[in-house]
Amino acid sequence: MKRIIILSLFFISVNSIAQNLTQKEFVVLIFDIERNDSLHPRDIFYWVAESNKGTKDNEFDFKPLFLKLFYSSNSYDDCCIGKESLFYSFTEHSKFEFTDKFGKKQKELRQFLKNHSKVIQVIKKRNKWNKLLNEKVTISATAITAELCNCKIKEDRHFESVFLPTSDFKLNLKFWESENAIYITNRDYSGLRVDY
Repeated sequence: MKRIIILSLFFISVNSIAQNLTQKEFVVLIFDIERNDSLHPRDIFYWVAESNKGTKDNEFDFKPLFLKLFYSSNSYDDCCIGKESLFYSFTEHSKFEFTDKFGKKQKELRQFLKNHSKVIQVIKKRNKWNKLLNEKVTISATAITAELCNCKIKEDRHFESVFLPTSDFKLNLKFWESENAIYITNRDYSGLRVDY
């Protein structure tokens, strides 16, 4: 147990050196998908972008923010030292050494985002053939300051890289007064593929 904690601290410190991590400003989009299907009633996906780096077309480069531990601990470690990582495949070298404390921290970060989010759009998707496929998608946003590590993924997905948390989140309320805020709140999110 001590070895895991020491390794975690080591990787966070190496991670900070390897990726030159500093507190940056981000905006997190939360896609909360509710269904009538009792087997899969709800999915929540988190996407993140630096909030002061919109493109010339006022678009933000959103990437998945993984806040659930469905991947191996060595994928986390590799990602946080800047190595391309596997998140959806496991090998004989895959380790699952996340501590309970680390898992609890992920839950706290999810709760923090939920508690401080602003609803920006609600989409209702109706399926005329099967009511179980009806969906209500609530899109919320939270502006934060945090240290996040970023890496490319090795698997073939509809995104090329992901973000992982390495610090607590702090609210960045001044974002909502910035000129970039309107490009978050006035965007139509109905065409985005948000699953990962």
